Amino acid sequence: MKQLMLIGLTLLMASCGSSQSDLHSVADASATWSNPSAIPVCFVDGNANWQKYRDSVKQTITSNYNQTESVRFTGWGICGSTSKKSTIRIKMGNPISFSEGSVMGCSHIGPGPSSFSACESLLSDYSGSGFNMYIFPLDQGTVVHEFGHALGLRHEHARSDAPARCQTRELARNGGNVVYLSEDYDYDSVMGYCNNASELSATDIDGLNQLYP
Repeated sequence: MKQLMLIGLTLLMASCGSSQSDLHSVADASATWSNPSAIPVCFVDGNANWQKYRDSVKQTITSNYNQTESVRFTGWGICGSTSKKSTIRIKMGNPISFSEGSVMGCSHIGPGPSSFSACESLLSDYSGSGFNMYIFPLDQGTVVHEFGHALGLRHEHARSDAPARCQTRELARNGGNVVYLSEDYDYDSVMGYCNNASELSATDIDGLNQLYP
């Protein structure tokens, strides 16, 4: 989930710094797609006036994730009332206010219903005509971030070795289904709240290539 902590509706979290390194990602190895070369995507909102936003989301995701070796998204039309296979079903809207700030987006982790606790109420109806991703389409970083979750990526700042200034209450310890694809925390990952990132970094792409060889 991408949160905005009272610093304006179209900005991501303030940057905590920058770093250059080789490979950084943290993922849920049990939440990957069996056929990453053809992941179906559709929009639950069919309003004709929103076509420019749908086109923008498609362009943003295609330009970012087509840099990976294996991940490709297909479809991009309006969702049917039901789906017989796992599909990323997107609902678009404005940031949603919570007591601690505003939620810019939210997504299930991988193709299944697993999600962070803060997403459970928002994404409780993911079957039938429901949705499993919510995004504020005007924020490119949010769009790229939530699709990372849909591929199985977790928050970079949830690593146990994340700098204290970047940590939240969420913790994704290395072990079991949680896989660290690098030895060090990445300050440049689009998956970190502490980073002012709006697109996949080279290290995010390397991590996805390792997750989807």
